[in-house]
Amino acid sequence: MGKPPSATRRDLLTILDVGHGNCAVVSAGGRVIVIDTGSGSALQEFLTQTKLRKLHSVVLTHADEDHIGGLVGLISSQVVDVDRVYVNADAVKQSKVWEDLRYVLNRKSNVGKIRLHTALTRADTGQLDVDGTVLEILAPTPYLTMGGPGSVDRKGRRITSNTVSVVIRVKTEAGPVALLASDLDGLGLEYLLDAGGDVSAPFLVFPHHGGKPGTEDGRAFAKRMCEAVKPDAVLFSIGRGRYATPNPDVIAGVLEARPKCWIACTQLSQNCAAHVLRHDARHLSDAFSQGREAGRCCAGSIVIPLRKPKNSKPTCAAHSAFVKKAVESPLCRPAGGASRRRTPPVLDI
Repeated sequence: MGKPPSATRRDLLTILDVGHGNCAVVSAGGRVIVIDTGSGSALQEFLTQTKLRKLHSVVLTHADEDHIGGLVGLISSQVVDVDRVYVNADAVKQSKVWEDLRYVLNRKSNVGKIRLHTALTRADTGQLDVDGTVLEILAPTPYLTMGGPGSVDRKGRRITSNTVSVVIRVKTEAGPVALLASDLDGLGLEYLLDAGGDVSAPFLVFPHHGGKPGTEDGRAFAKRMCEAVKPDAVLFSIGRGRYATPNPDVIAGVLEARPKCWIACTQLSQNCAAHVLRHDARHLSDAFSQGREAGRCCAGSIVIPLRKPKNSKPTCAAHSAFVKKAVESPLCRPAGGASRRRTPPVLDI
């Protein structure tokens, strides 16, 4: 048992606006754990802003570029020390970024600069816990990891990189805080739920940026996911102009399961606004957001106090007020939508 957390310590989970990609930063008990790195320099800029010079662990949920691409630059910069990296094998992935990362991590591991762990499944829950904060590994199962991407399961269904995404639930002694669902697809969700156990959390970082979940219907997938997690807030990590996420069918499924939940995107979706409007961004948190300078943020980087998650920044109320005032046709407000301006001043598209 670790020491009880200080009553005055501010342990935080930051869902970082990295554009199209995922990156979450857990600061707890004096340690910093990063879950995915996005594809560019956003994580490095956030770490510079917050004067964080050492990462206890980096967890890469799977081998897609928008989840791993930022790590090569971060390690090469030598501005931040990385103690250990957790990543599962992917023999199917052939991207240059994946090959570069494998080479860099292997080289650093060989000279003792990084402790490299090449397996992470449900059985490894406990490895990342720190001082009252638990990072619970809910997926993948050992069965899926042993097969790996490119294999088939006992029913002949193809296992992809997304199927074996690492899914993490962040908890404290007070209860669950957030479920980080990476790029989980329909088959991966089936295995997650079949494994049993509680997967509920007040915050859900929705899989695959709200895009199509493999071969499954988006609405049905979102409804099934939200019925299991029972979130009060559903967050989408998106980049404006990339892949038209979140998908309207996915939003419909979220609202069908959780009609009163708060829906927030890191950047302003083109499905909600054809143009970026000039607006007051005082609702945003102080944390670095890739879309801030271009005015592309919707909720921006979302900072969640681990022991008082309802005190997130931005708050639901502040973000909702922004959406009502500045967003043309928000998917998250299907009943009424936002009031439209007659001549919206355009920044870009």
